Amino acid sequence: MNVRFCAIGPVWSFCLLAVLPFVALGAVVSPRFIISQQDGDHFLRGVPGLSTLGNGQSLPLGASVFVRKDARLEVAAASGELLRFGQMTNFVLKKPRELYLWKGAALLSLPGKDPVFAIQSPLASMKVAGPGALMMGVTESGGFKVIGLHGQVELLISKLATQTIRPGELLFIYTGSRDFSRKVNIELSTLMQTATLIRDFEKPLPFLADIVTSSKRQNRRIKNRFRVLVGDAKTDKEFQLMIIDEEKKE
Repeated sequence: MNVRFCAIGPVWSFCLLAVLPFVALGAVVSPRFIISQQDGDHFLRGVPGLSTLGNGQSLPLGASVFVRKDARLEVAAASGELLRFGQMTNFVLKKPRELYLWKGAALLSLPGKDPVFAIQSPLASMKVAGPGALMMGVTESGGFKVIGLHGQVELLISKLATQTIRPGELLFIYTGSRDFSRKVNIELSTLMQTATLIRDFEKPLPFLADIVTSSKRQNRRIKNRFRVLVGDAKTDKEFQLMIIDEEKKE
């Protein structure tokens, strides 16, 4: 270690200069999201002279993005984060890991537990940590509908309210971010066939094979249970469930 003494102005003081090897002190690199897939029309507001984005372009922070009917948009970061947005979705990526989802639905995949991703709807907010992936949508009441797709995703809405969501589990976050609903198991195999955010992109999700494996395990686990359709959350304390009559014919 090299040491140097120096004088500053009329008052003598000591300057200790140490030459040490560079050590990374847990620095966090902010992801830069790039348009990786798109289909249909979207509209960009908040960036002068720029109204749309093409593949390979960077998603500007703070810009309002409107994904129109029958359109899709995917953005990805070199650090492993991935976001997909469905039709009729309005969002703002306020900061590199802060998403405002005002309307519609999105898919989020995170490569690791840290750092967390903050997400806000019109009347709710949560923090998400991976590794894993989930789908989320804004409910009629202004909260969130969340479905686990891959891994074990941690959801945090307060110091006293946390949940781990696994593949095939669904829950609601009510307005005001005060509490979670009870969990409901949904069929991953059906979700894979019907969810636009999973199936309607040219390039498949990098963890699609894991969802297939999870769906097969789930089918064995929930066999012979009654089936329901999960609707929306129209109030702060309840959501819709409708039992499917397997014997009823159209």
